Amino acid sequence: MDDALQGSSGGHTPRVPRTQLLDERRPFTRAEALRAGWSDREIAREVRAGRWVRLRHGALLPSAVHEAAQGAARHRLDVLAHQTRLAGDAPASAASAAHLLGLPLLTPPTQVELTSATAAARRRTELRVWHRPLPEGHVTTDAEGVLVTSPARTLVDLARRAPVEEALVVADAVLHRRLAAPEDVAEVLAVGQRWPGARAAARVVGLADGLAESAGETLTRLDLLALGHHDLVLQLPVQGASGRWYRADIGLPASRVLVEFDGAVKYDERAALLAEKDREDDLRLAGWAFVRVRWRDLGQHGLLADRLERAAAARTRSQR
Repeated sequence: MDDALQGSSGGHTPRVPRTQLLDERRPFTRAEALRAGWSDREIAREVRAGRWVRLRHGALLPSAVHEAAQGAARHRLDVLAHQTRLAGDAPASAASAAHLLGLPLLTPPTQVELTSATAAARRRTELRVWHRPLPEGHVTTDAEGVLVTSPARTLVDLARRAPVEEALVVADAVLHRRLAAPEDVAEVLAVGQRWPGARAAARVVGLADGLAESAGETLTRLDLLALGHHDLVLQLPVQGASGRWYRADIGLPASRVLVEFDGAVKYDERAALLAEKDREDDLRLAGWAFVRVRWRDLGQHGLLADRLERAAAARTRSQR
């Protein structure tokens, strides 16, 4: 077939390139390709040649577009491919929604999760459809215009099903970025109070704190809570011996221990490293002890307990 469309009556209509009639940046259906002037034979030829890929039955995409997409962009294409079957009634939800909204996930989603108020629930290797009501305000779009559950609904749905560590990281991020207010989350909890996992969701929401600035801080806080440190304070203002004020990731005021989470390499420049050393020395002179936690330390409660005990003992000795 020619790459332009021609009218069938009277004269000829202006030739329109098929690429202008088919948005090849997003998954499209066979029906959309046919309307753009492709024949079934040509569609099959494009797939056989590897120029188009079937993301699922009935959803097509140029292979180059699919291969170029990584991370959330690749997952977004998979979401769109499955949404074509459900007539736009099914927003991405739970881990899929969190991924598309740019929320931190400890583990990227391995399947597309959608929620529909009308379609039946289904479960396949690559797809999970949840059948649940979607009240007004529970659905929005991501930065690319893809239908997703709202941040508050995403938080609660994830908290109903995921491990507490995964769910709390997302909950803290939603509150910290002010993507949802506490009352928005409370409203979703009220709507879903009889849904499976509602108690688990309420527990996560009760633990959530928008002062946590990273997933590492959230997980460090969970470890401290597991050790019984319920007096911890996030982003604690502390004054050094010099009179200068600083802010600590997590403070334990009763034992005067500051717990700091360090990511991969926090200080790339010598000036930043020296400034941090001066800060720590200033706070130690003011009677504070330090415990630093890295990714490899998370979940090791015995190790953290030992470090806290040693830090508190060292602070006591230095004050004698």
